[in-house]
Amino acid sequence: MLTTALVPVIVAGGLVSVPLSRMGALWPTYIGVGALALLIAGSRTLATWRGRRGRARTSAALAWAFLGFWVVLAAWSPVARAATPDPVVGDRELLALASSGILACTALILATGDRAGLHGLRRGWCLGLALSVVIAAWELTTRRHLWIDAAHPWPFGDALMAVGTYQNPNNFAGALVAMVAGTLALAARASRPTRAALLALVAAGGVVVFLTGSRSGLAALALVFALEGWRLLRGRLGGRRLRDVASAHRGAATAVLVAGAVVLLALLFAPGVSRNPLRRLLLGAFDPETARSDSLRAGLITAAWRYLRESSWLGSGAGSFEPLLYADPDANVIKLTNLHNAFVELVTQYGVVVGAAFALVLATVAATVARTAWRERGRVGTSAETTRVDLAEATGQCAAFAAFGLSASSALPHQTWWLALAAAAAAASWAASGHGGRFGTEPGGPSARSRSQKHPSPGTASSAPDDGPDEREPSRHRRARRREDVSPIGFRP
Repeated sequence: MLTTALVPVIVAGGLVSVPLSRMGALWPTYIGVGALALLIAGSRTLATWRGRRGRARTSAALAWAFLGFWVVLAAWSPVARAATPDPVVGDRELLALASSGILACTALILATGDRAGLHGLRRGWCLGLALSVVIAAWELTTRRHLWIDAAHPWPFGDALMAVGTYQNPNNFAGALVAMVAGTLALAARASRPTRAALLALVAAGGVVVFLTGSRSGLAALALVFALEGWRLLRGRLGGRRLRDVASAHRGAATAVLVAGAVVLLALLFAPGVSRNPLRRLLLGAFDPETARSDSLRAGLITAAWRYLRESSWLGSGAGSFEPLLYADPDANVIKLTNLHNAFVELVTQYGVVVGAAFALVLATVAATVARTAWRERGRVGTSAETTRVDLAEATGQCAAFAAFGLSASSALPHQTWWLALAAAAAAASWAASGHGGRFGTEPGGPSARSRSQKHPSPGTASSAPDDGPDEREPSRHRRARRREDVSPIGFRP
């Protein structure tokens, strides 16, 4: 329940945090949520991480790397606070990072301690997506936006655009992709009517991402949909290779490719679609305004790296980029803007020590996903399908995390950004552990009866052929199976 409620509350942003702050209950809520997570699942989760062996040790290392990054960042915060040129801005960013760390670590602990926690996190992404779609529909129909007034005017002209609770289309698009990835993972294990409703919600979310006009968000969304299509295709193919199936149905495969090409060309170049937003978006990537924007981003990154070198690689200080840029006489860029690259921003403001800990988390997640995907190639069955769902979600959350971090004005203070990384780590952890759930089960997964049919006791007929022990079943089950396969005189039949 706590994991499910966590995501929509974060997505609601100021709709929840502003009233809590006015009541003086914001930080007590953060601390209470973290303490409750430790109370509910902390001891069990830590025991699980300590007790894992072999292949599952990778998932424990991933979780420890994630928590270790936040420990390093907390220990380095006094150094970053002392170095900042603007203590007020620095304190604001450190508090935002602290709240993000509490919530992200809470999500990781709850989602890795039990498979039900991971499903709760996915339900939370689904609720967050529903809330975002409702807010976007209100924006598009009324042409009004949250927290826009005379003091804070709308900065994007007359464009029909949705920004949700994030006040920036790039931020909103990255968050939506994370919600879509979690909702697709939830739909993979749902009943048929529920799956249809969830897929309709995903489609609505995809439309909203399209209407943000974010290039990085659309690229990440395309990757998420491609991963889901590949997962469904692998499930249909079973143990067969795609090349063999395409060869056997060459005519149908060719027809599908030709039809897709015709539709795409019609959307882009057919008469009467000059106002097509897809065409405007694709061709807009080559217009002078886009080139100026990309040049601005490159100039900002160059300035940030210069500030890091001038700080002896220890970091220019918390929240320091904007004050340093404004006072920099050598910066040939617009002064009143953010860095628009959270990865560079984290390293340049907090130094190579925090940057190394952050890079370790990213490398561990990427290596875990790649290694597990290589290991699972060609495998079939319920456990393999569950692992593919976990892998698709982990990769989709990584894509959302990258899109958000590379295009948002500043993703560092956004709790959704860090939550996406925690979700990616949790899904990758379950995929690497080799279990569909605790002791090979999960809510809504294979029942005890199906497991007994797969591993029948001596003298019991099985309705399915026995293809040997599953390498992901617990060792105690494998030992029992070996004893069952040994005849009374000590020889295997």
